[in-house]
Amino acid sequence: MATFTLLPLRFARAVSCLARQLGRKGGCSLKGDQLFDIICVGIFACTVLFLKHLNAGAIYFWIKDLTQEFLKLQVIYTAVEMFDKILCSFGVDTLEALSGTCTLYANSTSHTRRQLRHLVSDSLVALVIVVMHGTIIMCQGMAFSVAMNSKRSSALVALLIASNFVEIKGTVMKRFDSSKLFKLACQDVVERFHLLISLLFVLVEEMDNSGHWLPNQDLLWQCGQIFLAEVAIDVAKHAVVGKFNEIRPGVYREFMKDVCERVIASQSHNIHSVMDFEPFGPAGLFLRVTLTFIVIRSEPLSELSLYQWVFRCCACLLSWGLLCSVCAALGFLLKRLAHLYMQHYDDWYNAKSGRGLNMRTERLGSENNLGKQE
Repeated sequence: MATFTLLPLRFARAVSCLARQLGRKGGCSLKGDQLFDIICVGIFACTVLFLKHLNAGAIYFWIKDLTQEFLKLQVIYTAVEMFDKILCSFGVDTLEALSGTCTLYANSTSHTRRQLRHLVSDSLVALVIVVMHGTIIMCQGMAFSVAMNSKRSSALVALLIASNFVEIKGTVMKRFDSSKLFKLACQDVVERFHLLISLLFVLVEEMDNSGHWLPNQDLLWQCGQIFLAEVAIDVAKHAVVGKFNEIRPGVYREFMKDVCERVIASQSHNIHSVMDFEPFGPAGLFLRVTLTFIVIRSEPLSELSLYQWVFRCCACLLSWGLLCSVCAALGFLLKRLAHLYMQHYDDWYNAKSGRGLNMRTERLGSENNLGKQE
Protein backbone atom coordinates (compact mmCIF):
# COMPACT_ATOMS: atom_id res chain seq x y z
CA MET A 1 0.00 0.00 0.00
CA ALA A 2 2.91 2.35 0.67
CA THR A 3 3.90 1.98 -3.00
CA PHE A 4 0.64 3.67 -4.05
CA THR A 5 0.45 6.27 -1.27
CA LEU A 6 3.72 7.21 0.42
CA LEU A 7 6.01 6.66 -2.56
CA PRO A 8 4.24 9.28 -4.76
CA LEU A 9 4.43 11.79 -1.90
CA ARG A 10 8.13 11.11 -1.36
CA PHE A 11 8.68 11.34 -5.12
CA ALA A 12 6.93 14.73 -5.24
CA ARG A 13 9.09 15.99 -2.39
CA ALA A 14 12.26 14.77 -4.11
CA VAL A 15 11.27 16.38 -7.43
CA SER A 16 10.46 19.69 -5.73
CA CYS A 17 13.81 19.61 -3.94
CA LEU A 18 15.56 18.91 -7.24
CA ALA A 19 13.72 21.78 -8.93
CA ARG A 20 14.69 24.21 -6.15
CA GLN A 21 18.33 23.17 -6.34
CA LEU A 22 18.42 23.55 -10.12
CA GLY A 23 16.77 26.97 -9.90
CA ARG A 24 19.13 28.31 -7.25
CA LYS A 25 22.59 26.98 -8.04
CA GLY A 26 22.27 25.17 -11.32
CA GLY A 27 23.22 21.87 -9.72
CA CYS A 28 21.65 18.95 -7.89
CA SER A 29 22.26 18.08 -4.23
CA LEU A 30 19.62 15.46 -3.58
CA LYS A 31 19.81 13.28 -0.51
CA GLY A 32 20.34 9.58 -0.88
CA ASP A 33 16.79 8.61 0.07
CA GLN A 34 15.35 11.18 -2.34
CA LEU A 35 17.45 9.88 -5.22
CA PHE A 36 16.38 6.35 -4.30
CA ASP A 37 12.70 7.38 -4.35
CA ILE A 38 13.05 8.86 -7.85
CA ILE A 39 14.71 5.69 -9.15
CA CYS A 40 12.08 3.48 -7.45
CA VAL A 41 9.27 5.40 -9.15
CA GLY A 42 11.01 4.90 -12.50
CA ILE A 43 11.43 1.17 -11.80
CA PHE A 44 7.80 0.83 -10.75
CA ALA A 45 6.55 2.76 -13.80
CA CYS A 46 8.57 0.57 -16.18
CA THR A 47 7.29 -2.56 -14.41
CA VAL A 48 3.67 -1.45 -14.75
CA LEU A 49 4.11 -0.61 -18.45
CA PHE A 50 5.75 -3.97 -19.14
CA LEU A 51 3.11 -5.98 -17.29
CA LYS A 52 0.31 -3.92 -18.86
CA HIS A 53 1.45 -4.78 -22.39
CA LEU A 54 2.37 -8.39 -21.57
CA ASN A 55 -0.08 -10.76 -23.27
CA ALA A 56 -1.50 -13.06 -20.61
CA GLY A 57 -3.17 -15.22 -23.25
CA ALA A 58 0.17 -15.97 -24.88
CA ILE A 59 1.57 -17.10 -21.51
CA TYR A 60 -1.52 -19.25 -20.94
CA PHE A 61 -1.26 -21.10 -24.26
CA TRP A 62 2.53 -21.42 -23.92
CA ILE A 63 2.15 -23.18 -20.58
CA LYS A 64 -0.69 -25.29 -21.98
CA ASP A 65 1.39 -26.37 -24.99
CA LEU A 66 4.33 -27.27 -22.75
CA THR A 67 2.14 -29.42 -20.54
CA GLN A 68 0.73 -31.27 -23.54
CA GLU A 69 4.04 -31.94 -25.29
CA PHE A 70 7.05 -31.95 -22.97
CA LEU A 71 6.50 -31.31 -19.26
CA LYS A 72 3.90 -31.93 -16.62
CA LEU A 73 2.06 -28.98 -15.14
CA GLN A 74 3.40 -29.85 -11.69
CA VAL A 75 6.99 -29.44 -12.93
CA ILE A 76 6.25 -26.03 -14.44
CA TYR A 77 4.48 -24.81 -11.31
CA THR A 78 7.33 -26.02 -9.08
CA ALA A 79 9.84 -24.19 -11.28
CA VAL A 80 7.73 -21.01 -11.20
CA GLU A 81 7.41 -21.20 -7.42
CA MET A 82 11.17 -21.69 -7.06
CA PHE A 83 11.89 -18.67 -9.28
CA ASP A 84 9.42 -16.65 -7.22
CA LYS A 85 11.42 -17.33 -4.06
CA ILE A 86 14.74 -16.60 -5.75
CA LEU A 87 13.63 -13.35 -7.36
CA CYS A 88 11.94 -12.15 -4.17
CA SER A 89 15.15 -12.71 -2.19
CA PHE A 90 17.31 -11.14 -4.88
CA GLY A 91 14.89 -8.23 -5.21
CA VAL A 92 15.17 -7.34 -1.51
CA ASP A 93 18.98 -7.49 -1.63
CA THR A 94 19.14 -5.53 -4.89
CA LEU A 95 16.94 -2.73 -3.59
CA GLU A 96 19.04 -2.52 -0.42
CA ALA A 97 22.21 -2.35 -2.52
CA LEU A 98 20.63 0.33 -4.73
CA SER A 99 19.70 2.35 -1.65
CA GLY A 100 23.31 2.22 -0.45
CA THR A 101 24.59 3.20 -3.90
CA CYS A 102 22.22 6.19 -3.99
CA THR A 103 23.44 7.30 -0.57
CA LEU A 104 27.10 7.05 -1.60
CA TYR A 105 26.42 8.91 -4.85
CA ALA A 106 24.45 11.68 -3.14
CA ASN A 107 27.02 12.17 -0.36
CA SER A 108 29.95 12.30 -2.77
CA THR A 109 31.34 15.78 -3.47
CA SER A 110 32.64 14.84 -6.92
CA HIS A 111 30.37 12.61 -9.01
CA THR A 112 32.80 10.51 -11.05
CA ARG A 113 31.91 8.36 -14.02
CA ARG A 114 32.66 5.25 -12.00
CA GLN A 115 30.07 6.19 -9.37
CA LEU A 116 27.57 7.00 -12.12
CA ARG A 117 28.20 3.62 -13.76
CA HIS A 118 27.61 1.88 -10.43
CA LEU A 119 24.35 3.78 -9.95
CA VAL A 120 23.11 3.02 -13.47
CA SER A 121 24.12 -0.65 -13.31
CA ASP A 122 22.45 -1.18 -9.92
CA SER A 123 19.30 0.52 -11.22
CA LEU A 124 19.20 -1.66 -14.32
CA VAL A 125 19.73 -4.85 -12.30
CA ALA A 126 16.94 -3.85 -9.91
CA LEU A 127 14.66 -3.08 -12.86
CA VAL A 128 15.29 -6.46 -14.51
CA ILE A 129 14.71 -8.38 -11.27
CA VAL A 130 11.50 -6.50 -10.42
CA VAL A 131 10.08 -6.97 -13.93
CA MET A 132 10.96 -10.67 -13.88
CA HIS A 133 9.39 -11.04 -10.45
CA GLY A 134 6.10 -9.53 -11.60
CA THR A 135 6.15 -11.76 -14.69
CA ILE A 136 6.76 -14.88 -12.59
CA ILE A 137 3.78 -14.08 -10.34
CA MET A 138 1.67 -13.70 -13.49
CA CYS A 139 2.94 -17.07 -14.74
CA GLN A 140 1.97 -18.62 -11.42
CA GLY A 141 -1.58 -17.42 -11.93
CA MET A 142 -1.61 -18.72 -15.50
CA ALA A 143 -0.45 -22.15 -14.29
CA PHE A 144 -3.42 -22.28 -11.93
CA SER A 145 -5.67 -21.14 -14.78
CA VAL A 146 -4.45 -23.99 -17.00
CA ALA A 147 -5.15 -26.48 -14.19
CA MET A 148 -8.64 -25.08 -13.53
CA ASN A 149 -9.56 -25.12 -17.23
CA SER A 150 -8.17 -28.59 -17.85
CA LYS A 151 -10.42 -31.35 -19.17
CA ARG A 152 -9.29 -33.56 -16.32
CA SER A 153 -11.26 -32.73 -13.19
CA SER A 154 -8.37 -33.88 -10.99
CA ALA A 155 -5.73 -31.64 -12.59
CA LEU A 156 -5.99 -28.93 -9.93
CA VAL A 157 -5.90 -31.44 -7.07
CA ALA A 158 -2.90 -33.19 -8.62
CA LEU A 159 -1.11 -29.85 -8.99
CA LEU A 160 -1.66 -28.95 -5.33
CA ILE A 161 -0.65 -32.38 -4.06
CA ALA A 162 2.49 -32.63 -6.17
CA SER A 163 3.77 -29.10 -5.49
CA ASN A 164 3.12 -29.23 -1.75
CA PHE A 165 4.49 -32.75 -1.39
CA VAL A 166 7.80 -31.59 -2.87
CA GLU A 167 7.82 -28.61 -0.48
CA ILE A 168 7.09 -30.72 2.60
CA LYS A 169 9.66 -33.31 1.56
CA GLY A 170 12.29 -30.58 1.13
CA THR A 171 11.64 -29.15 4.59
CA VAL A 172 11.39 -32.46 6.46
CA MET A 173 14.74 -33.71 5.17
CA LYS A 174 16.55 -30.57 6.36
CA ARG A 175 17.77 -29.67 9.80
CA PHE A 176 16.07 -26.54 11.17
CA ASP A 177 16.84 -24.33 14.13
CA SER A 178 14.79 -21.39 15.40
CA SER A 179 16.45 -18.82 13.09
CA LYS A 180 15.87 -20.93 9.97
CA LEU A 181 12.29 -21.60 11.06
CA PHE A 182 11.72 -17.85 11.42
CA LYS A 183 12.95 -17.27 7.87
CA LEU A 184 10.70 -20.10 6.66
CA ALA A 185 7.69 -18.52 8.37
CA CYS A 186 8.45 -15.14 6.75
CA GLN A 187 8.78 -16.81 3.34
CA ASP A 188 5.42 -18.53 3.78
CA VAL A 189 3.71 -15.22 4.60
CA VAL A 190 5.20 -13.59 1.49
CA GLU A 191 4.28 -16.58 -0.70
CA ARG A 192 0.66 -16.51 0.45
CA PHE A 193 0.47 -12.83 -0.46
CA HIS A 194 1.91 -13.56 -3.91
CA LEU A 195 -0.61 -16.39 -4.28
CA LEU A 196 -3.45 -14.01 -3.41
CA ILE A 197 -2.28 -11.53 -6.08
CA SER A 198 -1.95 -14.26 -8.74
CA LEU A 199 -5.43 -15.67 -7.99
CA LEU A 200 -6.91 -12.19 -8.14
CA PHE A 201 -5.23 -11.77 -11.52
CA VAL A 202 -6.84 -15.01 -12.74
CA LEU A 203 -10.30 -13.86 -11.63
CA VAL A 204 -10.07 -10.43 -13.25
CA GLU A 205 -8.63 -11.82 -16.50
CA GLU A 206 -11.54 -14.27 -16.71
CA MET A 207 -13.94 -11.37 -16.16
CA ASP A 208 -12.20 -9.41 -18.93
CA ASN A 209 -12.34 -12.32 -21.38
CA SER A 210 -15.99 -13.11 -20.68
CA GLY A 211 -17.11 -9.47 -20.47
CA HIS A 212 -18.90 -10.00 -17.14
CA TRP A 213 -18.84 -7.52 -14.28
CA LEU A 214 -18.81 -10.24 -11.61
CA PRO A 215 -16.41 -13.18 -11.25
CA ASN A 216 -17.47 -16.68 -12.14
CA GLN A 217 -18.76 -18.45 -9.03
CA ASP A 218 -17.11 -21.79 -9.86
CA LEU A 219 -13.78 -20.10 -10.55
CA LEU A 220 -14.08 -18.08 -7.34
CA TRP A 221 -14.72 -21.27 -5.37
CA GLN A 222 -11.70 -22.97 -6.94
CA CYS A 223 -9.46 -20.01 -6.10
CA GLY A 224 -10.72 -20.13 -2.52
CA GLN A 225 -9.94 -23.84 -2.36
CA ILE A 226 -6.41 -23.22 -3.63
CA PHE A 227 -5.71 -20.54 -1.04
CA LEU A 228 -7.18 -22.52 1.86
CA ALA A 229 -5.28 -25.65 0.78
CA GLU A 230 -2.00 -23.74 0.70
CA VAL A 231 -2.64 -22.32 4.19
CA ALA A 232 -3.48 -25.78 5.53
CA ILE A 233 -0.33 -27.21 3.97
CA ASP A 234 1.75 -24.47 5.61
CA VAL A 235 0.29 -25.34 9.02
CA ALA A 236 1.03 -29.03 8.49
CA LYS A 237 4.53 -28.24 7.24
CA HIS A 238 5.41 -26.21 10.33
CA ALA A 239 3.95 -28.91 12.58
CA VAL A 240 6.12 -31.56 10.88
CA VAL A 241 9.24 -29.37 11.02
CA GLY A 242 8.68 -28.68 14.71
CA LYS A 243 8.13 -32.38 15.43
CA PHE A 244 11.22 -33.67 13.63
CA ASN A 245 13.51 -30.90 14.94
CA GLU A 246 12.15 -30.91 18.51
CA ILE A 247 11.09 -27.26 18.35
CA ARG A 248 8.29 -26.34 20.74
CA PRO A 249 5.31 -24.27 19.53
CA GLY A 250 6.23 -21.56 22.03
CA VAL A 251 9.00 -20.45 19.68
CA TYR A 252 6.36 -18.75 17.50
CA ARG A 253 5.68 -16.42 20.42
CA GLU A 254 9.30 -15.34 20.17
CA PHE A 255 8.91 -14.89 16.40
CA MET A 256 5.93 -12.62 16.97
CA LYS A 257 7.94 -10.62 19.48
CA ASP A 258 10.77 -10.13 16.95
CA VAL A 259 8.32 -9.04 14.27
CA CYS A 260 6.68 -6.55 16.63
CA GLU A 261 10.07 -5.09 17.56
CA ARG A 262 10.89 -4.63 13.88
CA VAL A 263 7.51 -3.04 13.18
CA ILE A 264 7.99 -0.56 16.03
CA ALA A 265 11.50 0.33 14.85
CA SER A 266 10.62 0.62 11.13
CA GLN A 267 9.00 3.48 9.23
CA SER A 268 5.85 3.30 7.15
CA HIS A 269 7.59 3.42 3.76
CA ASN A 270 9.97 0.54 4.53
CA ILE A 271 7.83 -1.62 6.78
CA HIS A 272 7.78 -4.29 4.05
CA SER A 273 11.44 -5.04 4.85
CA VAL A 274 10.28 -6.58 8.15
CA MET A 275 9.18 -9.71 6.23
CA ASP A 276 11.86 -9.49 3.48
CA PHE A 277 9.17 -8.54 0.99
CA GLU A 278 9.91 -7.01 -2.43
CA PRO A 279 6.90 -4.73 -3.12
CA PHE A 280 7.25 -3.43 -6.68
CA GLY A 281 6.68 -6.64 -8.66
CA PRO A 282 3.43 -7.62 -6.89
CA ALA A 283 2.33 -3.96 -6.81
CA GLY A 284 2.81 -3.67 -10.58
CA LEU A 285 0.68 -6.76 -11.19
CA PHE A 286 -1.95 -5.54 -8.75
CA LEU A 287 -2.12 -2.20 -10.57
CA ARG A 288 -2.66 -4.05 -13.85
CA VAL A 289 -5.47 -6.03 -12.23
CA THR A 290 -7.03 -2.83 -10.89
CA LEU A 291 -6.86 -1.05 -14.26
CA THR A 292 -8.37 -4.07 -16.02
CA PHE A 293 -11.22 -4.17 -13.51
CA ILE A 294 -11.87 -0.43 -13.98
CA VAL A 295 -11.94 -0.83 -17.77
CA ILE A 296 -14.48 -3.66 -17.45
CA ARG A 297 -16.77 -1.59 -15.25
CA SER A 298 -16.52 1.66 -17.23
CA GLU A 299 -17.45 2.98 -20.65
CA PRO A 300 -14.89 3.42 -23.45
CA LEU A 301 -12.76 6.54 -23.01
CA SER A 302 -13.65 7.85 -26.48
CA GLU A 303 -17.33 8.06 -25.50
CA LEU A 304 -16.78 10.14 -22.35
CA SER A 305 -17.80 13.78 -22.23
CA LEU A 306 -15.80 16.57 -20.60
CA TYR A 307 -18.01 16.47 -17.53
CA GLN A 308 -17.42 12.73 -17.15
CA TRP A 309 -13.67 13.21 -17.51
CA VAL A 310 -13.63 15.82 -14.74
CA PHE A 311 -15.84 13.66 -12.53
CA ARG A 312 -13.58 10.62 -12.96
CA CYS A 313 -10.44 12.63 -12.26
CA CYS A 314 -11.99 13.97 -9.06
CA ALA A 315 -13.08 10.45 -8.10
CA CYS A 316 -9.53 9.17 -8.63
CA LEU A 317 -8.11 11.96 -6.45
CA LEU A 318 -10.65 11.27 -3.72
CA SER A 319 -9.93 7.54 -3.91
CA TRP A 320 -6.20 8.18 -3.62
CA GLY A 321 -6.76 10.48 -0.64
CA LEU A 322 -8.90 7.82 1.01
CA LEU A 323 -6.20 5.23 0.32
CA CYS A 324 -3.60 7.50 1.94
CA SER A 325 -5.83 7.82 5.00
CA VAL A 326 -6.29 4.05 5.17
CA CYS A 327 -2.53 3.55 4.83
CA ALA A 328 -1.82 6.00 7.68
CA ALA A 329 -4.49 4.40 9.88
CA LEU A 330 -3.18 0.92 9.10
CA GLY A 331 0.38 1.94 9.95
CA PHE A 332 -0.77 3.42 13.25
CA LEU A 333 -2.85 0.31 13.99
CA LEU A 334 0.07 -2.03 13.29
CA LYS A 335 2.38 -0.10 15.61
CA ARG A 336 -0.32 0.03 18.28
CA LEU A 337 -0.90 -3.71 18.05
CA ALA A 338 2.86 -4.28 18.20
CA HIS A 339 3.07 -2.22 21.41
CA LEU A 340 0.14 -4.11 22.93
CA TYR A 341 1.68 -7.47 22.07
CA MET A 342 5.02 -6.40 23.57
CA GLN A 343 3.24 -5.46 26.80
CA HIS A 344 1.40 -8.79 26.77
CA TYR A 345 4.66 -10.64 26.18
CA ASP A 346 6.42 -8.81 29.02
CA ASP A 347 3.56 -9.59 31.40
CA TRP A 348 3.57 -13.25 30.37
CA TYR A 349 7.35 -13.50 30.72
CA ASN A 350 7.33 -11.84 34.15
CA ALA A 351 4.53 -14.12 35.32
CA LYS A 352 6.39 -17.16 34.03
CA SER A 353 9.61 -16.06 35.74
CA GLY A 354 7.71 -15.46 38.98
CA ARG A 355 6.15 -18.93 38.87
CA GLY A 356 9.54 -20.47 38.22
CA LEU A 357 11.07 -18.58 41.13
CA ASN A 358 8.27 -19.64 43.48
CA MET A 359 8.66 -23.29 42.42
CA ARG A 360 12.40 -23.17 43.06
CA THR A 361 11.83 -21.54 46.47
CA GLU A 362 9.26 -24.16 47.45
CA ARG A 363 11.57 -26.96 46.31
CA LEU A 364 14.49 -25.57 48.33
CA GLY A 365 12.21 -25.15 51.37
CA SER A 366 11.00 -28.75 51.14
CA GLU A 367 14.58 -29.99 50.85
CA ASN A 368 15.60 -28.00 53.94
CA ASN A 369 12.66 -29.40 55.93
CA LEU A 370 13.60 -32.95 54.95
CA GLY A 371 17.17 -32.27 56.04
CA LYS A 372 16.05 -31.00 59.42
CA GLN A 373 13.81 -34.03 59.95
CA GLU A 374 16.66 -36.37 59.18
